[in-house]
Amino acid sequence: MRILVVRTDFLGDSVLSSTFIRMLKQLPDVQIDILCYEYNFAAFQYNKYLDNQYYLYKIPVSSEEKLNNHQVLQSLEQNKYTAVFMLNRDFKTYKLLKHIDSPRVFGHRLGVKSIRSKMFCRFTSLSLKYNYLEYDNSIHEVINQFNLLKFGLRILNIPNTITLDKHSYFYTENFDPEEYHQKDTETIVVNISGRRDTVRYIPSSLARVIIEDLVKLGKKVLVIATNDELVRASELLSQFDSLNVSLYTDGDLFNIADTMAKYKYYIGADGGLLHIAASLQMHCIGLFHAQNIEAWHPWSIHQICVQTPTKKIYDLTADNVIKAFKELEQNYD
Repeated sequence: MRILVVRTDFLGDSVLSSTFIRMLKQLPDVQIDILCYEYNFAAFQYNKYLDNQYYLYKIPVSSEEKLNNHQVLQSLEQNKYTAVFMLNRDFKTYKLLKHIDSPRVFGHRLGVKSIRSKMFCRFTSLSLKYNYLEYDNSIHEVINQFNLLKFGLRILNIPNTITLDKHSYFYTENFDPEEYHQKDTETIVVNISGRRDTVRYIPSSLARVIIEDLVKLGKKVLVIATNDELVRASELLSQFDSLNVSLYTDGDLFNIADTMAKYKYYIGADGGLLHIAASLQMHCIGLFHAQNIEAWHPWSIHQICVQTPTKKIYDLTADNVIKAFKELEQNYD
């Protein structure tokens, strides 16, 4: 069998798809290709279970980007797939299917309830090619992926021997999360960066007290900050002894991942780096704003997510975070 998996979401969502790929690989004699965009390609670049990785530029600008898209679509048109699994639920991604030769397409019904999306699902459902499963917002994204895989196997008349994978995995050129790695337990990674537009970052006042309390526990702290957060990070670190609190920043995502993978504990707001940390087999504390924890927590048995009843990250206290860290340290080792 040759299967194409399509995932063009954000990086964190794409990291969760590593479980889907690993579950697919439980099938005998299966070849798996991925189609994604350039901004989430890192989630798949070094995945050892993929045979081919194709990425498109969502909005190609340069001649090189346009040429890349042309060549990728040409390759897809020449490949013959047993089935395509769509892990996105948007109309633009489904339009890519006109370039893909496969008798079966499996996906969840489109998430945007526009008239165009509804009509697309209604008309394509009339053929045997398109097969839709309802998406359940009350359960985790990985469970929805697992259910979609079982749904597809049933229609393809393939015996279902798939077991649910309990971890997501992020691979780098130098790090394989499936191998045993000795990790530093005395230094806690605290990521203060994130997406401010959706309040997925740790405010400075909260970060300062979290770091203070970790130092009081006898821990060292490695602060992760992106280049656009260096001023805020420098102001934060100026309040601490450099022997206990240090800063790490790098524009290369894989360098960041390789550095984080050396450590056991991670604290950060919901976002791509939180999912990557869990997929590096770090033990994670996730700070959530208004997002649905049940549906989007890191896919790992070594994680605790904290959120206030108000679902506002500004209402979280360092006590909430430190309490979760102590529980993680005591009960998840």
